[in-house]
Amino acid sequence: MNNYSERAIKWMKVLGYLPSDGINQFLDVMEQKYNQFVIDITKSNELLIFQQLSQYTLEVSTQTEQQVEEQKLKIISQYMNIEQYQQNEQLYSMIEIDNNRILSKYEFLKNPCNFNIQQLFYTNNYAFKSNQKDAYSTTYLDVLKRILYIYCKLHPNIGYISGMNYLLAPIVQVIQKEADCYFCFELLIEKQQHLLLQSDNQKGLKATMNSFDEFIKNKEPQIYDHVNELGIILSLIFVRWFITLFTSDLDIQIVIELWDRMLVEEYQEYQFKIILELLRALKGKILKSNINQFLELISFKNENQVKLINSILKK
Repeated sequence: MNNYSERAIKWMKVLGYLPSDGINQFLDVMEQKYNQFVIDITKSNELLIFQQLSQYTLEVSTQTEQQVEEQKLKIISQYMNIEQYQQNEQLYSMIEIDNNRILSKYEFLKNPCNFNIQQLFYTNNYAFKSNQKDAYSTTYLDVLKRILYIYCKLHPNIGYISGMNYLLAPIVQVIQKEADCYFCFELLIEKQQHLLLQSDNQKGLKATMNSFDEFIKNKEPQIYDHVNELGIILSLIFVRWFITLFTSDLDIQIVIELWDRMLVEEYQEYQFKIILELLRALKGKILKSNINQFLELISFKNENQVKLINSILKK
């Protein structure tokens, strides 16, 4: 376990991933299991198709978009069902587009890593990369994308849901080793899928929102009544936090500190408690605010709000 930080070990334990004994043997087995997923899913016919398409576009620089598409379909049909390929490509593209959006928040994902991750699909993003002078090096963003792609292929009943990337990012930052990140992410989604899946939203997300509104109404009726008079449903303001466990809006280091405590407690109860402390710290300003001032107060994007959250964490 020398290759893991103390925080990584703690997270893997509280997520229910590490056994009580035989840890090193267990980790070796799980790495082998994940490596087999990689072989089965990412070293399939898609890779052969991608390599041929890459070579084709390098050799023929004047091809039109229609010609590329025609050649693409011709190459695909030699190896696999076109419809299945297109479904896989659509999944990969969704993951790629969604994850490129979080780079501004999670700069660490740009850092190079020691994994070798091959591109599977000839996406616009790859075309851009292939035209760069510098050799393409694998980053933690590529690790994030591959984990999400493999997860979605192994869990077609769930598929890719926007917000999954935010849940995975702190795990990648802390645990880093790809196989362990995958299995810890799988366990986390088990706990959060009632908030992510549309079919469960009626009993999951809506129930959480109703519980939160009732919680604030009981704990801070003045805040609840004032916000309600402004025409704002308080739970709608924080719904992204319920789904992404704080990660959609807060700095990654703050998120990691929040997760240190949250992972050992009941997630919803801990989230409610943190948000209550935030609202109480801002109570004087909230009760004097109009709708625009209130929304600015709880944006948590400026330096003062970061200091506020840090002060709550230190209590």
